[in-house]
Amino acid sequence: MALTFLATTQIPLQQAIVLGAVLSLLLYCVQAARRARLLALECDPEGRWHLTPVPERLTPGEVTVLYYEGGSLFAELPRIEASLPRADGAKGAVLVLVMRGLPDVPSSMVVKLLRRRIGELDRNGARLVLAGVQPELRRVLEATGIADDLGPDGVIPAEGALFAPVEQALAQSRAWARRHSGDGSPDGP
Repeated sequence: MALTFLATTQIPLQQAIVLGAVLSLLLYCVQAARRARLLALECDPEGRWHLTPVPERLTPGEVTVLYYEGGSLFAELPRIEASLPRADGAKGAVLVLVMRGLPDVPSSMVVKLLRRRIGELDRNGARLVLAGVQPELRRVLEATGIADDLGPDGVIPAEGALFAPVEQALAQSRAWARRHSGDGSPDGP
């Protein structure tokens, strides 16, 4: 605000207004990037979901459900990627990402992040499942080939019931983890 005030006294008004708008946008992006985070979702025995910290590493043969909270700005992706659980030694693990809160059309950076994560999980005998995918996002995933990379049941569409896609992804992922966590089982999706 002070910078915009000083600008209005030193430069033409049109330029000061543009400067104020650009500064406001930059401040918004910085604040939004700071608020973005991943949270783990865990279901208790009564079927209630709870937010918990993201585990440091995926557990072999287990399903981890993560929820993204934020605005999907490209500036927050490096921090989000760094907070994803490590996949080394996670044979038979499944990482479920709840995508309901993401915009319909992700940036190319999000597509690249998903492609890198799919490759890393596949190399470790694990897989990625996207739950709560809106129709526009599904079209982008199909057009970029990510839906094919995820394999069958790798994209669970959004429904009216908030947690229905998550529960569907959890049930399918648990079955996949059981089939792929033992010795001699096939790797990949």
